[in-house]
Amino acid sequence: MLEEWLLYSRFTTSVVLFVDCLLLLHQHLLNLIESVGDVSRGLEPSDIDKLPTKSFMSSDLNNGEPVPECNICISEYEDGDRLRLLQCTHKFHAKCVDRWLAVSHTKYDG
Repeated sequence: MLEEWLLYSRFTTSVVLFVDCLLLLHQHLLNLIESVGDVSRGLEPSDIDKLPTKSFMSSDLNNGEPVPECNICISEYEDGDRLRLLQCTHKFHAKCVDRWLAVSHTKYDG
């Protein structure tokens, strides 16, 4: 009986210490969030709008050249799709890449 009580006592003490550590960590994280504030990591919409776009036209492809696809949504481009042209020369659906540019840490030299 004494051994069971000691085992239970150690277990409850461990649980209490663990919960105390979690509460302390939670408070530190809240303090960090408050001190950092609201940080936007992505580009401003006005910077995204400065990036060039073009309409995809399958007639611009060479004979036998496969229709390229957007590497974000993995869909083939269709005539009239608006593509965003990035400085690195990659092209994506504007609607796909604009969302990514708005939330991802991105450098733009515009």
